[in-house]
Amino acid sequence: KLNAKHHLMAVAQEDACVEVFKLSGGHPFNKSYSRLSLDTWAIERGCLGTVTALQWNQDEEVICVGYAHQGIAVFHFSGVCLMSTVQRFAAPQENVKPSDTISKQIHTLCWDKEGYALVMAAQDAETFTQISFCKSTMTRNPSQNTQGPIMLQASDKVIVFHMADTDFLPDDLEVVALPTNYISQNWPVQYVSVADDGSHIAAAGLRGCAIYNTSLKKWRVFGDEQ
Repeated sequence: KLNAKHHLMAVAQEDACVEVFKLSGGHPFNKSYSRLSLDTWAIERGCLGTVTALQWNQDEEVICVGYAHQGIAVFHFSGVCLMSTVQRFAAPQENVKPSDTISKQIHTLCWDKEGYALVMAAQDAETFTQISFCKSTMTRNPSQNTQGPIMLQASDKVIVFHMADTDFLPDDLEVVALPTNYISQNWPVQYVSVADDGSHIAAAGLRGCAIYNTSLKKWRVFGDEQ
């Protein structure tokens, strides 16, 4: 699979790994740029089988790998595994529920247009399975100041991390849903930015924008929503 943004090529191997090569001058496959493997997750390759599907997301920062025996894994192009549905000790296929796609052989998969959702189908499946994702606000808004709170953006909400120290607590996580009257007409969220002092969060969909006052916990909507 070609990654045009970063000039990379992902090539599936027979050992359930994926080699990523840099396409820049000279022989393109002279040296591996990174290796996508679940070895560091203590998952035996025999639980995976061969690679059956490869798909970069829309901003070409991550790639999803589907396996013949079970499940998927999502990797950053540098080689870091971000998530996996693979179990260390896979159940026999005859014991897997028909609706449990992620525990079966992945036949095909694709990302949605904005990269917020991954849709997949197992071999001989009659239904699809969808997994939702959040993205760093820096991915779509590189001008965002890094001094503010850490944030993730989903298709219809913003997730803010208020971490006072290195120990994460559930109370440090704040989910801020965009107002229905705005997001229903302008789904999905395209850009998110936060003030340096964290006092306001701005989010923009297809048109206009909405600004959230973190002290008052209220949204204000601007622009042509129609």
